[in-house]
Amino acid sequence: MAIIIPTVSSCSEKITAGEKRLARLLERGLSDSCTCWYDTPMGKQHSHPDFVILTPDKGILFIEVKDWFITKIKGANKTYVQYETKNGIESLKNPIEQVRQYAFQTINSLKTDPQLRQQEGQYQGSFVMPYGYGVYLSNISRSQLEKAFSPTELADILPTDKVICKDELNEFMSQEKVAARLALLAKYNFAHQTTPQQLDRIRWHLYPDIRIHKPIKQADVKNFTLHTPSIISIMDRQQEQLARSMGSGHRVIHGVAGSGKTLILLHRCLELANNIENEKPVLVICYNITLARKLKALIEKHTLRLPVEVTHFHLWCHQQLQSYGRLPPKSKNFVELMENALSIAFEDGIIQPEQYSAVLIDEGHDFNPEWLRILTRMADTKNNTLLFLYDDAQSIYQKKKALDFTLSSVGIKAQGRTTI
Repeated sequence: MAIIIPTVSSCSEKITAGEKRLARLLERGLSDSCTCWYDTPMGKQHSHPDFVILTPDKGILFIEVKDWFITKIKGANKTYVQYETKNGIESLKNPIEQVRQYAFQTINSLKTDPQLRQQEGQYQGSFVMPYGYGVYLSNISRSQLEKAFSPTELADILPTDKVICKDELNEFMSQEKVAARLALLAKYNFAHQTTPQQLDRIRWHLYPDIRIHKPIKQADVKNFTLHTPSIISIMDRQQEQLARSMGSGHRVIHGVAGSGKTLILLHRCLELANNIENEKPVLVICYNITLARKLKALIEKHTLRLPVEVTHFHLWCHQQLQSYGRLPPKSKNFVELMENALSIAFEDGIIQPEQYSAVLIDEGHDFNPEWLRILTRMADTKNNTLLFLYDDAQSIYQKKKALDFTLSSVGIKAQGRTTI
């Protein structure tokens, strides 16, 4: 089965019936090596083709989906389609022209990377693999299309080789037939050997938000220039799928150290800070001071719509108490006094809940239950967005078994949890 990014189930609020049908067909009908992105902002222009399909042995395809009915198409030319909507007849961009522009702009951009150009032979200088584009008409059969338009009109408006009708792709087709039908969308099909490194480079260019940025040393800042590096680092496909499939509400991710949980948190933070419908800041909080500094440095590289507060728990605790005039006097057990003061001030209603549009907690296994009860109430209930990440290993700092309490007991209302 192909990987669909994001998962179909996480797109219920925006996906149309036709898009959902095609996503299921692609998921079941393509091989494990295939990656399909649905409505994911792409490249520097943040363009939104309905589907981008990347297959190592077949190439890259761009597909627009239309849930149109043949009786509602009132006229068409190469540029526009006159379509009857609930608001009357509207002039809509011809989806063939729309997806053609997506395809050529993207391929031309990819070809600027020397490692994604063919080095010899008939197609020297061209993109390293075949590519194509097309439209999927989820409610129109081939016979309906041919009755509505003459062959000459179709060739100009909705050319046969670029249009997949509802009866030309179905769930009963084998993987070979699905792949063969999609391959017809490519103008040129040729033998090629795309390496795993080239596939990663394609993903690196298509979706900049999955890049893993290495810190720039201070000594290199003066000579730093923006370019495509010879060696790139990105999230793997499973990490990207999880990061893009979270939706709203509380989410819990657990796994061993080094499994990529923090990468997913970083991606989630950037996505929320730019897109969440709220004006409050986003809180990213962990236990370890060094990790907090690392996360802060990575997040500060990005221009975001909302401010992001990156901190470790005891600094956040100190700042909250200081802001509300409840900081205890310095003493040998200052940290313990500070923790107790936070709990009392919160329970007494002095420290206010819902201060943040979203709360993202890393190293959750190192947090005391009482701290988590407070943090879970710091997310605005309007969005109710919280991400909790933890390791299965024993807590290093708290000298206890990881998560010796239930998530529901601290206010985390996640339906299940994801293991990576």
